[in-house]
Amino acid sequence: KQWYQRRVAITAGIENIGRSEMKVNNFDHVICDEIMKLINHPSFEVLELSIPCSLSLMNLMTDPPHKLQELWRPNSFDMYLLSYLEYAAYETKSNRKHLYVKYLERIIQTCRQAIIKHLKSIVTLLIDYMKVRDVEEVRLSCLKCLKLLLVHGWPRICTHSIDILMCCVNVVAESHSDENTTVYNETRDFVLALKTLCNGSLDKHLECLKSFSNKGVKNMVAYVMEKKTGS
Repeated sequence: KQWYQRRVAITAGIENIGRSEMKVNNFDHVICDEIMKLINHPSFEVLELSIPCSLSLMNLMTDPPHKLQELWRPNSFDMYLLSYLEYAAYETKSNRKHLYVKYLERIIQTCRQAIIKHLKSIVTLLIDYMKVRDVEEVRLSCLKCLKLLLVHGWPRICTHSIDILMCCVNVVAESHSDENTTVYNETRDFVLALKTLCNGSLDKHLECLKSFSNKGVKNMVAYVMEKKTGS
């Protein structure tokens, strides 16, 4: 109850400032520190409660009608995002990882081009999270984030295309063995989108994957290459 009340108070504070033109000294540091305490709390319930605070904070950072950017120092968003990614990278529990990556999807949707300078850190985190096998929602949320990065991180996302491809190969192999058709199909379709966006730079790597013994990988490569031929 104490943490719930704290979250309500922080959210109300964010929304009140968002409706005004007032300036608050060190507002960015104070509010970010409070939200990070919520996010880093070991309780799953507290982390779940912190998500609305974080979403309100993102809206505040990107809301131009009130000129709210004046409340933030130039590197405030970068500091907030890097702290978030650092906490997420050290997380070990799958259910908490799902919340982290689910919110990361919203960050990418909200901030778009602002995330480009942190693209490598985001991709590294997503590749690590794609190893989660026991909670399929983690992988599905990672794929949603990667799809958004194809839009908002282009063309720099192509510099990470090989690492992303090999990560997807492992997921395809595992999901085929687990008979998880949802994860398999989503990953396969993402590889097709990645290959199309990267303009043929992955073709030779896909050719090499034809020699893989895993049937799921072979089927994925055939699907992707056939789509190329059909176009």
